[in-house]
Amino acid sequence: MNLNNSKKSSNSKKSIERFVKETGMQINDEAHIIYVNSQIQDETELERLMHDFSCTSAKDMY
Repeated sequence: MNLNNSKKSSNSKKSIERFVKETGMQINDEAHIIYVNSQIQDETELERLMHDFSCTSAKDMY
């Protein structure tokens, strides 16, 4: 899965679940991994937050 390929999915976030490859058993370690494609500009709260993270000046933030 190429998480950076926005052409396949317009969804800016991907939730990742971990599991043991050999057994298929899910790892329930209560860790939550979320990858966010900050290049997608879809006018959501998440997009605005990602925009703010990339700003070098507070005056450019939402």
